[in-house]
Amino acid sequence: MRIALLQAIREEDASHRAVPPLGLAYLVSWVEKYRPQTEIKVFGNIDEIDGFKPDLIGISSVTENIGRARLAARKAREKMNGVPLLLGGAHISGIPQALPPEFDMGIRGEGEETFIDLIDFMDKGSCEPDSLSGIPGMVVRKDGKVIAGPERKPIEDLDILPFPKREIFGWNRFMYMMTSRGCPYHCIFCSPTKILGKYRYHSPERVISEIRHIISNSNRRYIHFFDDLFISPPKRVKEISSMLAREGIHRRVAFGGHIRADLMNREMAEALSAMNFVSGAFGAESGSDRILKKLKCNTTTVGKNQDTIDLCHIAGIELSLSFVIGTPGETAEDLDATLKFINRNRKKISALEVFILLPYPGTSLWHESLSEGLVSEDMDWDLFYTEPFFSEYRLKDNYLYLNEKVMPRSLFDKYVKLFQELDGEMNRDNLSLYENLEKL
Repeated sequence: MRIALLQAIREEDASHRAVPPLGLAYLVSWVEKYRPQTEIKVFGNIDEIDGFKPDLIGISSVTENIGRARLAARKAREKMNGVPLLLGGAHISGIPQALPPEFDMGIRGEGEETFIDLIDFMDKGSCEPDSLSGIPGMVVRKDGKVIAGPERKPIEDLDILPFPKREIFGWNRFMYMMTSRGCPYHCIFCSPTKILGKYRYHSPERVISEIRHIISNSNRRYIHFFDDLFISPPKRVKEISSMLAREGIHRRVAFGGHIRADLMNREMAEALSAMNFVSGAFGAESGSDRILKKLKCNTTTVGKNQDTIDLCHIAGIELSLSFVIGTPGETAEDLDATLKFINRNRKKISALEVFILLPYPGTSLWHESLSEGLVSEDMDWDLFYTEPFFSEYRLKDNYLYLNEKVMPRSLFDKYVKLFQELDGEMNRDNLSLYENLEKL
């Protein structure tokens, strides 16, 4: 059996091209370990697949790229009529009942175990919706209707995962790794908890083992932890830091990743510094405690955010902060507070990210927006597209905006321009970031 995989991206966007598809690399290594008789490959686009003659084509996509995934599926249907088409990734995991018509089936949530069950059914010649619909995690189409099978429990022990097969995209690419799946928090706009289930993480020993594996196969001197949250639980981070220092790895490689204000303290900053953690990022989101309480479910404050900025500045950890604007209920006073917060910390921030708040499928914000008629399961998903740098974002007349009850678009547009000006000033030296990553 031959399986072709690809990730739907915006090929013209350097920020999409720069980061290799680690999720697909996990899937390849898992299938090669547990079903070695299956030939599975990752491709860059549909045109590359034709000569492979696959028995199944799987396309992974996030919400903002689902239009590209559908286009790729239509092209595959024209070139390889009769080959089943499968959709995976964050979008279908958030709204499995909305499987796009171009696809025969989908996988929601973690794909490894579900993929093995699907391979076993297909190897037996059983690819009918009735049989596949019973597989936990599967979504199938039957007689024009979408049937979502039972949910699959997430993998409890992440240490059983083989290392992702980085060979499929080359060891000379931007190097990043995952030490956990999901997130222990429940921010209203963030989907990892819904998509990946409960928060789980690799043991410190497994983390160090994979770092050694990367070092032995590449000349990378920086590894980015691509977890939704790296510094949880704190005890694990301190153990990782001690092990890296004990082996001297911290003198050969620098690290970076996502942190969180309510978990940062002097002890954590010292542990991160000791492991040569030089680049951190966290969602500060707003300069208003009232808005922060809504967005992050009362887990942090503006004061905690400020303390974290100060701690990282003293520890020599460069910080990238992200903010969202357009939260339902947000006022001009709230936005002014966010602008003041950013300006107050300009010398302590190495990069700024600003986003207009978007209700990604599966989040509590999605359900709230759905009930108000602001989104639908057959909407224009291109409205979820964002630019890596807010200064380059161009507002469309119909952009998705959730706060019209409190602030008219005309006023919000003026604030968008203020944030774009600030973003442009603070990120002037970072605008070629993703092009530079590709050249590494």
